[in-house]
Amino acid sequence: MPKSQAVESEIPPARPVLADDPPRFLLLQREVEIEYRPQMLAALQCKVDAVVEAKVFKKYSQMKLQMKREALKKVSRKANEGQAGYDKERAN
Repeated sequence: MPKSQAVESEIPPARPVLADDPPRFLLLQREVEIEYRPQMLAALQCKVDAVVEAKVFKKYSQMKLQMKREALKKVSRKANEGQAGYDKERAN
C-alpha cells in the first residue's frame, strides 16, 4: 500500500478541460480586435513616430545650443584678446 501512495503522488493532477465553445463575448472581442488591428497599429505607429521625432528634435536642439556656446566662447576669447590690444593702442 505505501508503494501505491508514492506512485499516486508522482502523477500530476489532471489539467482542467476548456469549454468547447468560448463565450460569445470573447468571440466578439476577438472579431473586433482582428477587424481594427490595422487601425490600432497605425495609430500606435503615429505615436511612436512622434516620440522619436521629439527625441531627435531635442538632441538636435541640444547640439545646436552646444555649438552656440562654443562659438560664444570663441568670440569672447577673441574679444578679450582684441580688447587688450585695443587698450594698448588707445593708450599710445
